[in-house]
Amino acid sequence: MPAPKLSSLGVSGREGSDIGGLAVRIAARILGQAGPGEILVSRTIRDLVVGSGTGFDDRGSVELRGVPGTWQLLAVDRHGARAGSVEAELASTPTPGPRSGMRRSDRAVEVMARRTPWILRGIARLTPVTDRG
Repeated sequence: MPAPKLSSLGVSGREGSDIGGLAVRIAARILGQAGPGEILVSRTIRDLVVGSGTGFDDRGSVELRGVPGTWQLLAVDRHGARAGSVEAELASTPTPGPRSGMRRSDRAVEVMARRTPWILRGIARLTPVTDRG
């Protein structure tokens, strides 16, 4: 029987040869909720991979023993995001280029900044060398 898989993110620390901390406790509790061969993650992981094309199936909200609050758990869909899902729409949305969010004046400054070294070299070639001494 395949073992469940787990992904977690958070602060942990070393306690001798063991790792511990809240993140490790959360990871262990989520792993305990996963079925055989299931990849189970918290909403935090889903939010971090938004737009990647990874699909998720909601497993509901649960209370994890020893961890405050309720946690939404999601199983990773091995076939990717389903057509029409939020994840599929976000994955198909083109990422805006660096200039798309710029105002016209910002683009003008960027062009001048890129051309300044070339302009300065040209002026230096045209300016006669004078003795400063």
